[in-house]
Amino acid sequence: MFDQSPVFRKEIVPWYDGDVVCFTLLLFLSLVFLFACSGISAASEVPDNHHFLWLPALLILLSASGFVSITLRLIRRNTYRFKK
Repeated sequence: MFDQSPVFRKEIVPWYDGDVVCFTLLLFLSLVFLFACSGISAASEVPDNHHFLWLPALLILLSASGFVSITLRLIRRNTYRFKK
């Protein structure tokens, strides 16, 4: 008699967590990662700039952790979506 899966029980994904926004963030984080890699190579060429290597290394760490976090979120959400 009653619908077991009513409309109000469906998962609503906010705009900032949608697939398009996540893929855009992944692209942006990839560009930041490449920029930081070029920063490490530029800073390591000049011996006086070796003390500036921490900044591109921090950018690599932060962009990689964001990339992994968003990728895991997309995988988890899509496997849950296709599981049903």
